[in-house]
Amino acid sequence: MVKNAARGRLFWMVVCLCTFDMSVEAQDAATTTPPAISLDELEKTALEGVIHYANRVRRDGRVFSGTADWRYRIEIRAKGELHVLVTWHAMFPGGKGSVQRFDNIEVVGAPTTKRDQDGARSVLWLFEADTLTLLRVYDVGGRRIDFKLARSEHGFRCDVQSAFMTENNKLVPRIAGWDVLERRELRTSCKVTKAKG
Repeated sequence: MVKNAARGRLFWMVVCLCTFDMSVEAQDAATTTPPAISLDELEKTALEGVIHYANRVRRDGRVFSGTADWRYRIEIRAKGELHVLVTWHAMFPGGKGSVQRFDNIEVVGAPTTKRDQDGARSVLWLFEADTLTLLRVYDVGGRRIDFKLARSEHGFRCDVQSAFMTENNKLVPRIAGWDVLERRELRTSCKVTKAKG
């Protein structure tokens, strides 16, 4: 009887230890850092969404306040090639506004110095630390947009953040004759889909 009781306690101790070991292993697996995302893995995917801004600009001494949307679709192709489709829609009180559409082919790591219709003098895309970054230089100042990627249950997910940069800490960005007095993010969206091409 004593032997059976001892065996019973030993059995439950083994079960408890095994269960503990398995839970520790499960915790270790859950906290393991996923492998870095490569640009090759993102081939034939697209990032799409919108950045909504509070928008205050100045031209010829007049100040205009409103909102603006930067709608984007970035298709990632082989060897770091990007097909970048953007619609910029600025809206002001009274129904006034403007729409610009951009359709460009860029390559990650290769600067483009052709002046764009919005006054960008150069563009550079970078990819590192699971982040696709757009750097644009304007007549004065510039802009940075970070598309932060992460692995998900169904592939990848993304978040986007942007910032406009002043020059010498005082000169506001100037884009195609407009001084950007304020361009503050209100909300953003980003999703990863399959590229059409």
